[in-house]
Amino acid sequence: MGYVILWLVAAAIGELYFLLDQNASRKRAVFPVFMFGLIGAFVVILSFLGAPAGVLIFCTICGVAIALVSINRVRFCDNCGATVGLFKTGISPAEKCSRCDAPLRK
Repeated sequence: MGYVILWLVAAAIGELYFLLDQNASRKRAVFPVFMFGLIGAFVVILSFLGAPAGVLIFCTICGVAIALVSINRVRFCDNCGATVGLFKTGISPAEKCSRCDAPLRK
């Protein structure tokens, strides 16, 4: 159970980082590493808990799909440093910053 709590704490710290940091280029570089790192940690925790190989493969495939959609959807504003789309529903990325209305780039 301690592994799961540690994983949830790491996810919460990551979310706070992406909401509070104002450096868009650094967030663009760190976000994919963070997403795939969380997925990897989740699968490792499942293996420590004794999950069968089929469950590990399924969770890895689903986790990678979720990470790829999140990486495609989340944008970082160069103008104000806001993270846009982190809590947005749907899979299409935002076109403009919700804070300063500047156009967003990938």
